[in-house]
Amino acid sequence: MKVLTVTGLTRRHGDRVLFHELAFSLARGDRLAVVGPNGTGKSTLLRILAGREAADAGSVAWARGTRVGYLPQEVGEGLAFDPERPVLAVAAEPLAALDAMQARLNELEAQMGHVGPERLADCLREYGQLAERFEDAGGYSRRARVRSVLLGLGFRDSELDLPSGRLSGGQRTRLGLAQLLVAEPDLMLLDEPTNHLDLEATAWLEDYLAATDATLVLVAHDRRLLDRLATAVLELDGGRAAMYRGGYGDYRAQARARKVLEEETARARTREVARLQAYVNRYRAGSRARQARSRQKALERLEPAAVPVRASSRPAIGLAAGRRSHRLVMQARNLAGGYPGKVLFSGLDLELRREDRLGVVGPNGSGKTTLLRVLLGMQPPLVGSVRWGEGVEVAYFAQAPELEGAGTDGRTALEEFCNRTGMLPGQARSYLARYGLRGETPLREVAALSGGERTRLRLAELVAGRPNVLVLDEPTHHLDLAAREALVEAFEGYDGTLILVTHDRYLLERLVGRVLELKEGRATLLETGFAGYRARLTGEAPAPVAPARRPATRPARRSGDHLRAIEEAIGSLEQRKAYLEDVLASPDTYRGPEPGAVAREYREVTERLEALYRTWETLAEAE
Repeated sequence: MKVLTVTGLTRRHGDRVLFHELAFSLARGDRLAVVGPNGTGKSTLLRILAGREAADAGSVAWARGTRVGYLPQEVGEGLAFDPERPVLAVAAEPLAALDAMQARLNELEAQMGHVGPERLADCLREYGQLAERFEDAGGYSRRARVRSVLLGLGFRDSELDLPSGRLSGGQRTRLGLAQLLVAEPDLMLLDEPTNHLDLEATAWLEDYLAATDATLVLVAHDRRLLDRLATAVLELDGGRAAMYRGGYGDYRAQARARKVLEEETARARTREVARLQAYVNRYRAGSRARQARSRQKALERLEPAAVPVRASSRPAIGLAAGRRSHRLVMQARNLAGGYPGKVLFSGLDLELRREDRLGVVGPNGSGKTTLLRVLLGMQPPLVGSVRWGEGVEVAYFAQAPELEGAGTDGRTALEEFCNRTGMLPGQARSYLARYGLRGETPLREVAALSGGERTRLRLAELVAGRPNVLVLDEPTHHLDLAAREALVEAFEGYDGTLILVTHDRYLLERLVGRVLELKEGRATLLETGFAGYRARLTGEAPAPVAPARRPATRPARRSGDHLRAIEEAIGSLEQRKAYLEDVLASPDTYRGPEPGAVAREYREVTERLEALYRTWETLAEAE
């Protein structure tokens, strides 16, 4: 049975088409993941499906009687709670009908004690029917269910009686999600449901959604969530929409194959156009003019090949440390952190060695950001000491970079980047392009950038200094899936030391070899990586442990004139490659006279880079 049917849906944003004549249907239990770069219309589509926003054309239809639940991405959007009502009562509001049934059952019980035989029979009949409906609807367990959902989403027992007006924005979003789950709608429209959830709550939500038979339409940047839940994927990119059946991994494989086919088709079409045009130009007049006119008509009938959609927003990040630090990077002894009257962690002994990768995890409010600030000397410890090793050059990505001074004085992104790095504008523009900041974007004021663009700008600033220690607090906030995967690949090739706070499980699984858990005032160091930490949460056997240090997959800076010369050549070619990717991503290129020349140079540059990488690795191993 079809729960949702979408027909001919079109939506524009100004002059830009987000999606055109989109059509699909979902049956009971289907789970559709909507993916694509930021700004391509994912949230807009969910608002249209929820009836919160109108489309420019097309229709959305639900099956008769379908109950729809919608969780918006933005904090507070459509989440209006009575500020005086306790959290538990707000979460239970969808069960008002069961409360009314309970009240009626209580009335009938009271009446049956003092009515005559005829009325008693009527009361017993109504009571039996109502009690059966009440039990079938889960009425007797409803309070326990509400409490279980709230605790699963990270609320503490002590918070359940708090007035909802005292909640933070993130807590309000979690309360809205709790309301939706308690209501058990037939169709759930979830826009970034793991925002504001810690790792434990995210794992709980994943299990909950995997067990429900409701139909899901899900926008999420949590790859692990999509890996487990999606039964189909809708990709929005560049005004086009493509549907893929199967899970997220199936989508990735199919999308790669489709991209290769589109590129081959575009190249073949370009060659055919060039062949026909050359014939027309050569024989426009003379004995073969008739054949030339025929080919001219063939040219006019030939539809232009669709320009392959490129992941143009995906950064081409290259991470490399500058000089090597001392082997002992950092040492903390008997460390305690927090605030007067509030100790968040204590008794922490920690050593970091060169190229270690430490993941810091724990519930929201457990002190992860505080720990980073104490380690960096930005906040004094309550007890204990921190000592950094020789030759350490630290770069810190704050969870809220705007609080660290980014975007002040109305500077553009380009001016901000040049001011912080000392690069000249031409070099800076080429560098920023590798982080997806292309075209007019670097010329916009920092304050006008999206959250994802500000994150990329800050990452570009940090990496430009070639630090040998990166301390990152939620670096994937506001980044889409493609950008997150590019970041993982960059970190895997980073030859420095990494301290990472993140709720992104994919990032933790791929990168960290040690995990420091902060919980209930305790600091626990796990040498088994994120797999060991996850096993503690779920009780499952741990998967193979991630490497504690980086794999040697990318060139790192070494001594020796020859190696340095190769590294400089690699850097120059990487910049040229990024520029050519920008050119190939532009539709104007394919309307020009020589699109093939750009593609040929791109292939040549890529092949030269691969050769240089192999040469570098051979020399580095022999050194």
